[in-house]
Amino acid sequence: MHLKITSLEWLIRDEDVKQLTVNTLNGQITVLPGHDNMISVLAPGLIKLVPSILQHERTFEFLTDKEYIVFGCLGGVLKIEGDKLQILTNMIILDNQSPLAVLQESQMKLKEQIRQSVVSSPAEVDNLEAELLKIDIEMKIALYKNI
Repeated sequence: MHLKITSLEWLIRDEDVKQLTVNTLNGQITVLPGHDNMISVLAPGLIKLVPSILQHERTFEFLTDKEYIVFGCLGGVLKIEGDKLQILTNMIILDNQSPLAVLQESQMKLKEQIRQSVVSSPAEVDNLEAELLKIDIEMKIALYKNI
């Protein structure tokens, strides 16, 4: 299967894969060769893929179990057509260098800012909640890396 992941600005990945696992609004799906054609809206979460050929000198990503490449996605669309997989996304979190404790502290501060902004500046709440979602995904990446 051939996977292309693109954002509005750049091509993120373009390679052959054995398997792809994503979170959709209807739940998590794993795509294997022979999957039915479909289009689905992606939910925020982790994208896991198994490349056809493992390359040991990859940057901005990490391998777990010596097979999966894992990174975060804040949403997008998945299209499966035959052996062609395409993801269009608004934001990919390729890797996170922050320790889990730093992320947890940032998460707590953002939650407090959201509590305060609900009363004083409701418009700011959406921005803070988007940042909180990004930190939640970075925490999932950090936890996944430690498995």
